[in-house]
Amino acid sequence: MRYEFRHHQLNTILHLVLLICAITPMVHAQTFTVIHNFTGGTDGGLPLTGLTVANNGKFYGTAWVGGIQNGNCSLGCGVIFQLVNRGGEWLLTPLYQFKGGLDGANPQGRPIIQPNGTIVGSAENGGGGQCTGFAAGCGTIFTFARLRPRPATHLAYGMRTSYIVFKAALTELILLAMLYLTLLETFMARPRLEDFPVIVALWGSVVAPLGS
Repeated sequence: MRYEFRHHQLNTILHLVLLICAITPMVHAQTFTVIHNFTGGTDGGLPLTGLTVANNGKFYGTAWVGGIQNGNCSLGCGVIFQLVNRGGEWLLTPLYQFKGGLDGANPQGRPIIQPNGTIVGSAENGGGGQCTGFAAGCGTIFTFARLRPRPATHLAYGMRTSYIVFKAALTELILLAMLYLTLLETFMARPRLEDFPVIVALWGSVVAPLGS
């Protein structure tokens, strides 16, 4: 009887040891990393509602305070920001700083990202109205879209096209001017009345603009 009891104790202890050994790697595998500390400055402060991930893998969020400090917002009127992982390093970029006027102040709620990249959200204060709060106003609903620069390839293509058109026009003007000079020389050597209107027309359309 004592043998069976001790055997049962040993089995229980063995199972506990195996359970601890199985749990320990799981505990050690957990990591917690701070990727940004808000300063309350241009990066914002008090991000109350979390982040939204876009289709491009970038994260977007809002901060309740920080950004522009003025008479409407002593701690700043809030910020829209973007968070990107580049080569293992997280980079936070402020996209918009609220002014506390008609644009609103103190953005609340998780931003929504539309398929075209436009950010839609709401601000608790600002925007006018008779409500009183951290900034005067009853709040706003806003959209924010970043202006995309024109690709350099399109610009280069446009410049090349303009150059080709200009070169063709200049070549045509030179040929017409040469034709005018040839006709003028012929007319001066052997004047004919029927050639005179042609010379006058060429003068008005080609030579005169070149000299102006």
